Amino acid sequence: MEIITKEEIKALLEQPKQNSVSIYMPIYPAGTEVRQNPIRFKNLIKDAEARLLEAGLEEQQADALLQKAQQIDSGDFWEQIGEKGLAIFISNDIFRYYALPLEFDELVVVSDRFHIKPLLTLLNGNGRFYLLTLSQKDVKFFEGNRYSITEVEVENMPKNLDEALQYDETAKEGQFRIATSKGGTANSFVQPGSYHGQGSPDQDKHQEDIVQFFHLIDGALHEKLREETAPLILAGVEYLFPTASLPSLAVKTL
Repeated sequence: MEIITKEEIKALLEQPKQNSVSIYMPIYPAGTEVRQNPIRFKNLIKDAEARLLEAGLEEQQADALLQKAQQIDSGDFWEQIGEKGLAIFISNDIFRYYALPLEFDELVVVSDRFHIKPLLTLLNGNGRFYLLTLSQKDVKFFEGNRYSITEVEVENMPKNLDEALQYDETAKEGQFRIATSKGGTANSFVQPGSYHGQGSPDQDKHQEDIVQFFHLIDGALHEKLREETAPLILAGVEYLFPTASLPSLAVKTL
């Protein structure tokens, strides 16, 4: 379940006046208390039904309004939540529920509007950001906020340099072979092989490969983030940063 967005909260606030049920409850993610989650949920639904009857609804109308909420009450649902709190919003036009990293007190509100006061801390911004960990051997992309961080797959983004350039093992060994000295490192007589000195052809080719690698990453991220405004943080070894100066990678670095 995803963090509720400002746009979704706005949609809840802008709903036309009608019978609206807002339910908040804490979630126990593990231990013996986890069995209290469905019991707590059922009790809150009964409380909501009683409040709807007090508001003038017939029992059949109240049951129909709460039916969708009752349908989510299953073992799989409670096992997959993995958050601290659950918020549920029910009306004739809307049924939404959100598992959130907020510790709620038990609360049922029946009114002509949804009760969103417990969510106001989210309106101040949830610190949403993206993180790209970058190296030649491993590339990973994460989406995070002030509460959690999750690895995300990016379509067409290579996971490493070899994958990006489609090296086979033979070519890789030949491309990155480093010369060694006869008789050990103390002997200055160098055997034939690739020498990775400044300005050497092999080093220049490897630099070109890295640039191509980063262009592929940049293209994939551009498709992923083209509509995003959250910051992207780049984490990696310092010597790669100048090479990674591409449009989508021109971000705050660690």
